[in-house]
Amino acid sequence: MNRFGRKHMRNGKRMKVLKFFFILLVLAPFSLTEDTECYIQIKLQSTEDFEILSRIVQFDEHSMDRIEPRAYTLSSHLPTLRKIGYEITVLPHPGINPSARMGMLRTPQTKSWDSFPTYAEYVQIMQDYAANYPDICRLYNIGSTTNTNRPHDLWVVKITEDPDTEQDEPEVFYTSTMHGDETTGYVTMLHLIEELLTHYDPSSADPYDMEITHMIQNMEIWINPLANPDGTYRSSDSTVSGAIRNYTTSSGSPSSVDPNRNFPDPEGGDHPDGNPYWAETVAMMNFAEQNHFVISSNIHGGAEVVNYPWDTWSRAHADDSWYVDICLHYAGLVQLNGPANYYTSVNPNGITNGYAWYPLQGGRQDYMNFWRGCRETTNEISNTKNPAASTLPTYWDASRQALLDYLKESLKGVRGIVTSSDGTPLDARIEVVGYDVDMDQSWVYTDPAVGDYHRMLLPGTYTLRASAYGYVDAEVSGIVVVDGDAAVQDFVLQQAETVTVTGVVRSTPGNTPLAGATIELLDTPISPVTTSSDGSYSIEGVLEGTYTFRVTADEHKTLESEEVITTANVNRDFTLVRMETYYFDNFESGPGGLSGTGIWEHGVPSGSSPQAYSGDHVWATNLSGNYGNNEGDALQIENLDIPSEEPQLFFMHYYDFESGYDGGRVEIAVDGGGFAVLTPVGGYPADSISALNSAGYDGTSNGWVLAEFDLSAYAGQTVTIRWYYASDSTQTRLGWYIDDLEIKGKAENVTVDFIFSDGFESGDTSMWDMLID
Repeated sequence: MNRFGRKHMRNGKRMKVLKFFFILLVLAPFSLTEDTECYIQIKLQSTEDFEILSRIVQFDEHSMDRIEPRAYTLSSHLPTLRKIGYEITVLPHPGINPSARMGMLRTPQTKSWDSFPTYAEYVQIMQDYAANYPDICRLYNIGSTTNTNRPHDLWVVKITEDPDTEQDEPEVFYTSTMHGDETTGYVTMLHLIEELLTHYDPSSADPYDMEITHMIQNMEIWINPLANPDGTYRSSDSTVSGAIRNYTTSSGSPSSVDPNRNFPDPEGGDHPDGNPYWAETVAMMNFAEQNHFVISSNIHGGAEVVNYPWDTWSRAHADDSWYVDICLHYAGLVQLNGPANYYTSVNPNGITNGYAWYPLQGGRQDYMNFWRGCRETTNEISNTKNPAASTLPTYWDASRQALLDYLKESLKGVRGIVTSSDGTPLDARIEVVGYDVDMDQSWVYTDPAVGDYHRMLLPGTYTLRASAYGYVDAEVSGIVVVDGDAAVQDFVLQQAETVTVTGVVRSTPGNTPLAGATIELLDTPISPVTTSSDGSYSIEGVLEGTYTFRVTADEHKTLESEEVITTANVNRDFTLVRMETYYFDNFESGPGGLSGTGIWEHGVPSGSSPQAYSGDHVWATNLSGNYGNNEGDALQIENLDIPSEEPQLFFMHYYDFESGYDGGRVEIAVDGGGFAVLTPVGGYPADSISALNSAGYDGTSNGWVLAEFDLSAYAGQTVTIRWYYASDSTQTRLGWYIDDLEIKGKAENVTVDFIFSDGFESGDTSMWDMLID
């Protein structure tokens, strides 16, 4: 991702060459010669080159030189990069390792920890663990890899007492080497499995044995040593020398798909890298969905630092202080037990916030945190990606205790079981009241097989709320968390009674019953109902609980209200504010008083552009194709007199922007003053768009959607509203389309006609000035 400031390119000829370059790159995969993954140092010609090239090459985040960064690319791309004028030095690939001594199994029972395993040895070792420790170990194949010419499998062990029984214990997970050439964690995870299995002894009085035995008795430990075997064994199943970073294709050739950019992203949505989900990514997502991991870490190499969320957002996670605390503990231990200057390559304290180090979308860490309710970090454990085999014991010695302590964090905070009154385990959400954040989805869920939850927290006093559909919420305050074993707080939720909710919807002014209003209970399977002629409604089959009611009616302001429904409290009346339309235009008879700069056009869309929402005409960034590169254009309407009460702006729009890079926003200015960003109800879908340097609309709207803005802050004032869009230097899309623009305000007791003093109603747009951005 781009960490540089933006600067527009002035060389139009070079931009044309770069566009041609993208065409060549699209064709490159169809070359008859097999590609190889190359490691290069490329001299940038401007700071904007980083953003351009980041779609073509995978910049090595561990070597972020601002002038001559290092990157991975395919060999077929090199001639074109050089032809354009980039100065490129091909470097030794980090996966080439002449010191990769192979042959971990000296005998079937003896492992050499200063060697790498062949792939066959790896499979044998994993199978032997399960066979030799049947009381506490199980082996699972969670999926096959993409390479069908030389196939591999994704192996995971589970280590716990009574491994075939669901228990009240946290599920914890380590996975390593999703970047195939980062092999230190691969052997370290095998060593960790061996350590856990061989030191489990319930009869031992040795403190270290007791520590590990306690972990296995109280946790469900899952470890996947090798998440990208196709990449690690790219050259041969008998050596890790020649390993590559990325996934391979089905034929075994290198692809340009970075495993740590291939997950859904909280900001970028599905497929943020523009690629389909690879088989390995799908296997990991399915595996995470089938389990209920409390804490996890994915192990990398190329730096020495613990990286914590978020990667995709600059804002801090709700658990930011907790993350800092556990990461400092981990880094402090490895610095204590490792060689001089270990874990100082990024920061002296050995930790970093992900976004502060380098922003990225499509990372596994953010996927696990946002969608799976798990607390995951990214742990870079060696500056050298594919180190000499003789150094592997040094990394193990430095990491051993820190790896154990990290998993033991799952036993701290608050834990408990959520059941119904008859003892049935429930699929419930546990929220820390006043602490968890909706935008982060930072609450956790129970494992419904047992009903257990595990909420890791720093010492303090907290209030927890347990909720499950069909049950009455329960809330407990004054839960004290100490720096030690987790506090225990069980919840028994009472089954909600089924009630019928009734009420009357009225309209103001006049407080008259409103027929035809629609009442919805959001996020429930309950069907909406409509009020009768006297404004009354009835919703049957409602379980006691807390609901968000949405009440809508034509020519009225939509109302949303959170309501607690109990058997003793089933009546809900609502009053909707009747709205008057002060301005409306669907642009069928003209531009509607709007004017645009740059490529904004009024007319009928054609080609691949979407049809108008109503009628035939729209305003659009381009009526017959994509917007351009390096643009910043606006559509605006001036001298709007905003209603004095309950003013709202509505419009239908369709957008298709390059996610994260291009986008649009709505702005407002009062009486000719400076423009401020106008935020829609519910917020923009993207917190940060690089071309806008602000929040806005990006990605795709998936059809026409309604945009709603509250103009209460501008009630009674004269304003200019504009739709501003901006693009970066490459990858254009269809853009932004606007239709059915409307401004409403609270209706008065008498009819109010909105009169344009400058003749807008007659189609006169001569007063509109072109906006100079």
